[in-house]
Amino acid sequence: MDNIPESEDKVSSQSTEGRPKIDYNGILSSITEGIFALDQQGLCVYCNLASLRMLGYSSEKEFLGKKLHSLLHFAHPDGRSYPVDECKILHASTSGIHISVNDEVFWRADGIPIPVSYSCYPQLVDGKLTGTVITFSDLSEQKLQQKKLESSEAKYRNIFKNANTGIIYVNEYGYTVSANQSFLSLIQFSLAELQMMHYSEFTNKEDFETEVLLRREMKEGKREEYKIEKRYRRKDGRIIWVSSCVSAFREQLSHPLFYVAVVHDITDRKEYEQKLLNSNNTKDKFFSIIAHDLRNPVGSLKIMSDLLNQDLQKGNISGVTEIAGIMDKQIGNTLSLLNDLLEWSRAQTENIAFSPTPVNVRDIFSERSDFLMIQAGNKNITIEYDTDSDLMVYADRQMLNTIMRNLITNAIKFSYEKSIIFLHAEERVGWVLISITDRGIGIPKVLLEKLFLPDSKFSTYGTKNESGTGLGLLLCKEFVERHGGRIWAESEEGQGTKLLFTLPIYRKN
Repeated sequence: MDNIPESEDKVSSQSTEGRPKIDYNGILSSITEGIFALDQQGLCVYCNLASLRMLGYSSEKEFLGKKLHSLLHFAHPDGRSYPVDECKILHASTSGIHISVNDEVFWRADGIPIPVSYSCYPQLVDGKLTGTVITFSDLSEQKLQQKKLESSEAKYRNIFKNANTGIIYVNEYGYTVSANQSFLSLIQFSLAELQMMHYSEFTNKEDFETEVLLRREMKEGKREEYKIEKRYRRKDGRIIWVSSCVSAFREQLSHPLFYVAVVHDITDRKEYEQKLLNSNNTKDKFFSIIAHDLRNPVGSLKIMSDLLNQDLQKGNISGVTEIAGIMDKQIGNTLSLLNDLLEWSRAQTENIAFSPTPVNVRDIFSERSDFLMIQAGNKNITIEYDTDSDLMVYADRQMLNTIMRNLITNAIKFSYEKSIIFLHAEERVGWVLISITDRGIGIPKVLLEKLFLPDSKFSTYGTKNESGTGLGLLLCKEFVERHGGRIWAESEEGQGTKLLFTLPIYRKN
């Protein structure tokens, strides 16, 4: 240990002849690591300026000739006593073993511990231990940064875990690395299930093909992120819409290591947009109906009005009577059209009050049959019905009247003279199935499939050239679906038609 000076105030500047002088003390003083030198008894014989600064001492004299353990190594980080016989520094200085430690503290002069990393290097001369050199670094800043990093990571993990927005990590091959609970709740797969799936397995095919192109651009460095509205297939098979913002994580300029997508459920918005689109289509259709279906009867009335004036001027009373009868019938048809248009448009805008109450089905059959008796009698058609006297539905009575009026009128229109229309109702597991059957001309199969489609409104003439608006069945569909039921038709051309619909059953208990 003779080559280490006792004080940094003394400059070791000895030199051999012909060689430049080397300032060893200056070198040791410029080192930022702390340095202690111990003799073979473990007493301090040297310390550099860095060690004094880090430990808050003003002079090396406070260390020289003393054991380091009692000055700076006497307690563990948590304040527990550090027994001298367990001291790693003392053990290294007496055994000649090299050690490195990075989980202990040195205690400063002001009683504050600092985390350190230290190493003990045995000094041997001719194989004999002559002392130990100890180097150490203050890890306070490193520990502080590590704690900040851990805190930041904890905050990130907490945000990732508890965010209301779905977050999913996908590797460069398209397989799930991780996903937060919000995403799992959205997609209804477990994390273990997702990690076994390629993301194409729960992404709509068209949207997946679009994303392949976007990710290719991302992989080529042409973009760092992209946004897309896409469809997911949930575990229960339901299709949902999401807005996905995807970013790439890469090392420097390399290919992306993985992708992170922040996902928002926009299903409600998409359904509203579709509803708005349907509403606009309905509005366009409504104006089309008005333009087409009202123009013809009004035009006919104008022609007949001119003919009526001519007959009046000529005094042709029989002609006036005939034209007046035709005009009366035409006005009746036009009024019926206007009523259907009004009810249908109100149904489209949901302005019709929906007030379901218990309704006896047999009573409705009786009322509607009596109401349409004259219309049916004009073709010698008989209306018969069969149902239990106590069978009840939970329905809006006014809507049910409208449904039955339209369906029975439709059956009369397409029935042959002297035929029978049969009304029937029966219970079907929580529902009542109601049917109206005629033995009329039937409906071609190509038209049967489009019978209740809003975009396929059509009207054909009845067996006595009765005209119609084509809106009656659409109105029935609107009202039935308002009750949660469904409506459909069974028909064979030339054999007749059965119109069926369901309504919720009502039980008194």
